[in-house]
Amino acid sequence: MRRRVLELSVAADPLNAIDGGAVGGQQVLIREMVRGLGQRSIGADVVTYDRGGTMPRRSSLGPLSRVVRIGNGQWPQSDADWVVQAGRLADEVWEWIEKEGAKYRLIHSHFWISGMVAQELSRRLEIPWVHSPYKMAKWVHRAGQPLPARRIEIERSLINEVDAVVVAYLEEGELIHADAPRTPLYVIPPPVDSGIFFVRDAGPVLKGLGLKRRPLVYVGRLTDGIGLKGVLKAMSQRQLPKDLVLVVVGGRLGEISGGQAKDPEFAALVQALGSHVQLVGPMPHAAVAQYLSAAETVLAPNQGPTLGLVVIEAMASGRPVVGSRVSGVSDWIIPDLDGLLYEADDFSGMLQGCLSLWNHSERARAMGRAGYEKVHRHHSMEFMTEQLVRVYEEVVNDERVKTGVGD
Repeated sequence: MRRRVLELSVAADPLNAIDGGAVGGQQVLIREMVRGLGQRSIGADVVTYDRGGTMPRRSSLGPLSRVVRIGNGQWPQSDADWVVQAGRLADEVWEWIEKEGAKYRLIHSHFWISGMVAQELSRRLEIPWVHSPYKMAKWVHRAGQPLPARRIEIERSLINEVDAVVVAYLEEGELIHADAPRTPLYVIPPPVDSGIFFVRDAGPVLKGLGLKRRPLVYVGRLTDGIGLKGVLKAMSQRQLPKDLVLVVVGGRLGEISGGQAKDPEFAALVQALGSHVQLVGPMPHAAVAQYLSAAETVLAPNQGPTLGLVVIEAMASGRPVVGSRVSGVSDWIIPDLDGLLYEADDFSGMLQGCLSLWNHSERARAMGRAGYEKVHRHHSMEFMTEQLVRVYEEVVNDERVKTGVGD
């Protein structure tokens, strides 16, 4: 294949902290994926939406790739707004491609918003198209919430028209095949950057936080549905060891200020727990790695499907993970070997699992070693890039084996 691809990541800028910072799983995955392609001498143009901040319209993403920002700087406020704007965004990308004289052999879209743009561009450019759905609406929908019927309809159209689908875990693939049984599907586990996530001395983090013992660590967003509030409520309902601390890393910009949460309900839970919780806010990816490595146990109480990058990054840092039985968490944990798993609503159980490992450091270290060996063997950047390049080549060159009955 010609060594350049068009990556559409409209809703997640791989270089913009406003979209969730270094803990935004989709951002991290796309950023590292493009860098990995660059190491294989494959360049990429990553098209994303300009939020109207301080980011330039063009940014370098490694020696062969760049980020191209489109849009008018006014971030769409709803799914319906994205649907309305999809055609205009496709026109803008098309005009940019013609102006640049850019040539691609493949489009890879990420998330349904990018998929709508790719669907139109694939027809105009007459080139193959690969799509990564990332948490389709029909399986992240929760009881009591309105069903996003229009989005579900669009997502079904995307996976039935695309040339191939790439997903991160097996269960996601099974759900997609239920709606698109004829669409070629590939499962490529997410990678971890071993140059950032490895076993480190916990001393600097413990000193900075004023701790004498390794804490529990949560990395992610603070919004409802993640499960962090459920864990905090479980903590408030029991007697905790005096020196037990949960360190919360992440949140969107502005959610944490001066170690305090802006959300009243969340702030009240944290205040009630006093010194047992420390909020450190969002931070660069390399800094997240230091906190993960300093943990006794990493907590992943997700309430729905997730990419699970924090899980494998924690394991790469030599730490066990206590998490929920949801896709993207349970896919990467082998219970009692490198972590512990509980039902998604069993916050008391997850807390008890964390306390058990916190009280038995030798067991936590043994689990951490098992996870470290697994992740550094099966989730390397090189392994992921090799698989992705092979997918691109099969799609571009139509190399998939044709099967049938007889000759």
